[in-house]
Amino acid sequence: MPTQKSDDWEVADLDLKNVVKTYHDRRGNLIHAVNNFSLKIGKGEFTTLVGPSGCGKTTVLRVIAGFEIPDSGEVLMGGKSINSIPAFNRNMPMVFQSYALFPHLSIYDNIAYGLKIRKVPGNIIKNDVEMMLQLVNLVGMENRYPKEISGGQQQRVALARALVIKPKIILFDEPLSNLDVKLRLQTRMEIKRLQNLLGITTLYVTHDQEEALSMSDSIVVMKKGKIEQIGSPETIYHHPKSVFVADFIGNTNFVEGTIESLLDNHINIQVKDKILKIPKQQATGDINQGDTVLLGIKPEAISILKPGERNPNNFSGTVRHTYFRGTITEFEVEFNNTLINVILPKDVDFQQSFARNERICLSVNPRAINIFKKH
Repeated sequence: MPTQKSDDWEVADLDLKNVVKTYHDRRGNLIHAVNNFSLKIGKGEFTTLVGPSGCGKTTVLRVIAGFEIPDSGEVLMGGKSINSIPAFNRNMPMVFQSYALFPHLSIYDNIAYGLKIRKVPGNIIKNDVEMMLQLVNLVGMENRYPKEISGGQQQRVALARALVIKPKIILFDEPLSNLDVKLRLQTRMEIKRLQNLLGITTLYVTHDQEEALSMSDSIVVMKKGKIEQIGSPETIYHHPKSVFVADFIGNTNFVEGTIESLLDNHINIQVKDKILKIPKQQATGDINQGDTVLLGIKPEAISILKPGERNPNNFSGTVRHTYFRGTITEFEVEFNNTLINVILPKDVDFQQSFARNERICLSVNPRAINIFKKH
């Protein structure tokens, strides 16, 4: 199996500058699908766009690919504008969730299609297709047809067809949405393996936050056609800059509180009848004494205290539901008229089964709390 891309395979960086794309809805209203969007992706980086439906993720991809013409702004590849270059000359294929394979062509001919229309010599086509079959683990299936292979295998054919033309950049638009959970995980790992192996610049769109967190070098969270936050998966998950990002990435709990006092290194926040002591660096934006804030707390940052155990940042709640999920147990606990999700790994050293309506004591890691001013 090949261990790296060939010497004649050049990848490129990508730079979007102030891209705007609008359209009119059925009522004639002007909609900004992408609004003053700027983004830089370095050579070989894996960047993922995430956000709710309608936020502009796919429109960004389509503008980059050349399927849509921006109203204004510029798309640069390798430092050169490609606005005027038609889609078929951009050497930037897109892998779709629908696979888009030709049902009347064999797996071999589907993969070879892009090379044939580029009039690549037959001996090179044969060599490159065979290399792709090895890369995507489909050797021996080249004479089959799409209907004769599984959905996961069809997606690998689509991936091989995109890679065989040695693209400078590869685009993915929700490529795993049609696969079941097990196949989605396997194919996700396969895509990341190939991206690491080939070092190809990748822009990936997904609604699945787990995909984004596990595959990406950088995540771009979008909201209403604009970028809400860019950062590494770790930064986006642990240090969201807004309630929107915290709510979208991870199953974040939000608890309302009031700034009781601001000290040199920490903030005292009153939540119901408790004072939580939280490091000052956990605050997002300017906050002042008396401000109402939202505390963003991930479920895994909360622990259940054993009877008699004490912790400075503890509070009591009532168990409403318990869900056993194999490797974890998830609890819904009511606190201050709010349901809080708590996740415990299966190897905690005390019981994980609590009766409904049982009172329990919870503790939260103060360094895992994000403080947002409530607007």
